[in-house]
Order: sequence, then structure tokens, then C-alpha cells
Amino acid sequence: MNRDAIFSLGSWGARVPLPAGKVPPDILADLLRIPRGDSPDVLIPPTVGEDAAVVRIGDGLVAIATDPITFPTSRPGLFSVCVNANDLAVTGARPAFFTLTMLLPVGTCAEEIAAMIKDAVSAGDACGAVLIGGHTEMTDAVTRPVLSVTMFGELVTEEPLRTGGACAGDALIQVNPLAIEGTAILAEMHHADLLSVLGEEGTAKAVSLVYDPGLSVVEAALSVADLPGVHAMHDPTEGGLATGAREMAEASGVGLSVVHSSLLMLDVTESVCRVAGCDPLGLISSGCLLISTSQEAVEEVLRVVQAGGRREAAVIGQFTTESDLVLVDRAGQAGALPVFEVDQLAMEPRKQVT
Repeated sequence: MNRDAIFSLGSWGARVPLPAGKVPPDILADLLRIPRGDSPDVLIPPTVGEDAAVVRIGDGLVAIATDPITFPTSRPGLFSVCVNANDLAVTGARPAFFTLTMLLPVGTCAEEIAAMIKDAVSAGDACGAVLIGGHTEMTDAVTRPVLSVTMFGELVTEEPLRTGGACAGDALIQVNPLAIEGTAILAEMHHADLLSVLGEEGTAKAVSLVYDPGLSVVEAALSVADLPGVHAMHDPTEGGLATGAREMAEASGVGLSVVHSSLLMLDVTESVCRVAGCDPLGLISSGCLLISTSQEAVEEVLRVVQAGGRREAAVIGQFTTESDLVLVDRAGQAGALPVFEVDQLAMEPRKQVT
């Protein structure tokens, strides 16, 4: 194929301006068909829905993930490390090293830069990853800090797990509440409005979700990565739990039925989303983990991830032989699993303060 070939670029068309957020999946699929070099040592190549690449280097298997933090947050160093460490862990790899690229607005002071780096280093310490290099510059190309981490780690399993490894009949397990990350970010963005709804204590609780239960799923993922019957794991980030579950099903070529009443979701998340006017199912969800496992392995997976009482976990659905992606609502009615073209953070504010 000609490297300069013009693709249809999905349903949008090649010259249609795209909205904020990740590239739509159909366009991304076309972009990934642009010819590139190949190697027998690439076990997981660039693929829609996959969290990280896995390559063979020498006798070991190494996972590599990269993801920037572009949304407004006071803790970009923490977020950038956690989301990339999670992307490695769901393949069965333990984070070991990372690089950090920082694109900063002109006028950023040295104290601010140091604080972001220290935050990233501290997050790396928590998951066992060491900062080994990167790049830092001030540029008028950005209006707020944009941090991008590339994370490296060696697999602790014999074979990598994939987003697309789910089998028809598997249970879909959710670990930790959905939209932890998005709730904390929205609580910062809508702080003044939330005070009249949640009060000081409730608003502070929403902001503090980045610490408790936190954004990392590294230990949860690695605790079950090599258990028999675990077929796939995914770290739902942009587009929320609904998009993460959809990515698992589509990458696996199976259907899916999710039961809304079984979802793990904090009351404070629902409150914050009402104020912000957004849907928690489409809200960025680092800190939550999705696992596809055989029915025979469900009890053991739940036992392991809940050990010590540090994490919540629940069966929230099942992968099916059908092609439909279904959400059973709170009233027990089956409908289509919602599609979020962009994360709810990227939507225009639609405040519904009551």
C-alpha cells in the first residue's frame, strides 16, 4: 500500500474539522492502516482499544505505553504517571521506568515546574517506576501544562493480556467505582457551584478522590493477571466506563450486556455530574479496572481483588455471542450501550444546579 494513500478516514471525511478529545474510533482505525514497519518481536501492535504495545526485547517481554494529560488539573504530574502505569499493568506488566515530556505555557515559573516533576516522581515511587529522562520547554503552542509520559515495564505473565481477549460467556467485572478521575477534575472545575450543593465536606471529598480510592489500578491488575480464566483487562479512561466496555467487546469481536444497577458508582459522582450536566458513564475513569473472566473464575477473581478490603469489585455484565452492545437501565429495560464520541470533560458546560 502507498504510504501517501488518501483514506476515507471514517464517517467524518478527510477534511472535516474534528471535535476536542480522542480521535474517533473509525478514523483511528483508518489511521492505523497507514503502512509502517513490522517485526516478529511486536506481540501487541497499535490497535484500536489496546492500552499498550508489547514487544520482545532479548529474552523478555516489555510493555510500552504513552498518553498525555491535556485536561485542566492541578496535579498533571500525578495523573500522567498513574494513567500510563495503569495501561501497562492491564497487559500484565509491572511499571519500571518512565520518561516525562512537559510542554508549558510561556511564563511558567521554575517553582511550578519543580512541583510537577516532584509530583510525577512521587507517583512513580508509588507504583515502582523510576523517572529516567524526558523533555521540558515553554511554548506558546499550549495555554496550560501538557504532560506526556512514556512508561516501560517487563511482563510478569508468560503472555500479554489484551483488551481484545474477552470470550463470549465471560463475566465483566468492575474494580473500583467508575469516574473517580472525572469526578475529582469536575469538582475542581465547578468548586463554587458544588459548595451550595455538597457543602465544604462533600466538595472536598470529591476533589480528594485522586488520593482515596486513588487513580492507580496497578496492584489490582497485577494481582489477577496470571489467574486462570482471566482473559482480558482494560483501563477505562477517556469516554468513561461505557467506552471502555465497548472497546473490550469490539476489540474481542463479541457482544456485551451491562447492567446499570450493578455498576459501582459513588453518590458524590452522581451529584457532581448533575451539577456539571454530564453523564457519569462517559466520564474519564482512571482508577477503575475492567476484567473479562470465565464464569468459573469469577469467585476467585473477586476474592483476590477484594482481599484486605481495600477495593470494591462487582460483576456488572456479560459478554455474549450476539453483536449487540446493551445497557440494562435501572428500570430493567434493555437499550443500546451509550456512545460517547468525546469524553464528557470535553463537552460544553451544561450546569444543572438544583
